[in-house]
Amino acid sequence: MAYYPQTLSLFRPPIKTTSTSYSLLWDNHAELYSLYSGVIADHSVKIKAFTSTTRTPVWRFISRGGHDFGTDHGLRLKISFTAAITGTGGIFYIVNGATTVSDGIANTTAIQSLTITPETANETWTIDLKADAASTITIKAWSAEWVGTDEKTLFPSGWRRGSSDWKATNAPIHTEGVGRLIKGPSAIATDRPICVFAHFARLGEIVSDEFAFAKTKSAEEQIWGATFKNYSTMVGRGMIPKCDTVPRLYTIDWYLEASSVTVDAQIKIGGRIINITTAGGWGTATMELTQAEHPISVVINPQANNSAYFQAVQVFRGI
Repeated sequence: MAYYPQTLSLFRPPIKTTSTSYSLLWDNHAELYSLYSGVIADHSVKIKAFTSTTRTPVWRFISRGGHDFGTDHGLRLKISFTAAITGTGGIFYIVNGATTVSDGIANTTAIQSLTITPETANETWTIDLKADAASTITIKAWSAEWVGTDEKTLFPSGWRRGSSDWKATNAPIHTEGVGRLIKGPSAIATDRPICVFAHFARLGEIVSDEFAFAKTKSAEEQIWGATFKNYSTMVGRGMIPKCDTVPRLYTIDWYLEASSVTVDAQIKIGGRIINITTAGGWGTATMELTQAEHPISVVINPQANNSAYFQAVQVFRGI
């Protein structure tokens, strides 16, 4: 069935759960829990085409914040693409650390969807591509989201999903059940992770002579990087939307790649600054932000004769 919101203020609880109206409310609630996902990453791809027959890591992201805390999570990756096919087209892989978790065949124009379960929160992932001989894969966009699957876990908000026994034949209706129906939708939204900002660049862009001598300044800015400079350069901007009516704790994750261990970069959010001096791995920071829009800017000083760029920047709204 599909989820159809109903106004609980107009609902008059019957005496027994055999009532159709009461049963439908719980069915709607179950549908909302299953269908509403927490967004982890969303990327409109800047890569035009991929033709390599060698499997290559192309993007990376982190699945920060499986707020459900359940024993089961489904990670759903969706990819939109076109393929000029002479063979099977190509294959994309989703990789957890060094372990290939799942793959899909890129041989149609339909959106491909891979669901992996169970997984835990705060995993690091890469998306790999491999084209078939004489084939070209053009990736248009990709996204990743959590899918909650654990029915009886206590969430950080203090909310717990209702039991199917609560609508069993001749079972009584009690205030706790009605209370969970009222508070459930907002609690689900609170407990699911939400990535409120994300930037991704194709892996391997700057750290090569080809980029340093052949690409333009606009290409540098597109991937949030700088090359052969010994001064700070603004390389990227963004905006965190107003996400709530109260201050919240936000988590910022980034992956900075550089040709030297010596690098100086900053992520500025509102009036707050995150100083970054380590490259080649994931970094994270947390900060409390007020209930307003917050501009993001990124500055890099790669140091003389070096290059550096951000492969990923993700900002997650906290609980």
